[in-house]
Amino acid sequence: MSVRRLNHVVALAEEGSFARAAERVHLSQPALSRSIQAIEDELGLRLFDRAARGVAVTQAGKTIVERARRVLFEANCLVRDAELLKTHEIGEVQSASVLIRPRSCCPICWWVSRGCIRTSG
Repeated sequence: MSVRRLNHVVALAEEGSFARAAERVHLSQPALSRSIQAIEDELGLRLFDRAARGVAVTQAGKTIVERARRVLFEANCLVRDAELLKTHEIGEVQSASVLIRPRSCCPICWWVSRGCIRTSG
């Protein structure tokens, strides 16, 4: 099962016709029909009811279409993240800190924190 075929399934479900879906995914109608048939054979499910006036998504097809949308979304995110990683726009940032005792860094701060020196306010 390929991401490309999942895209074909989603396009057909959204367009409701092989002609419009084929145009959308830049395939001929026969090529799209073969792609849909291949994924139906692979899954062992009929995803679409075919009629003269178009196609309707079957109950099983609705579940598969929804999952396919999620897979396509994640695939697009993966490609976007890869592009951002290549340009160093995202990645890991590491930081460290050192605990310094107030008395060693600023004796006045230490005395104020202890209440030994009063401040106005």
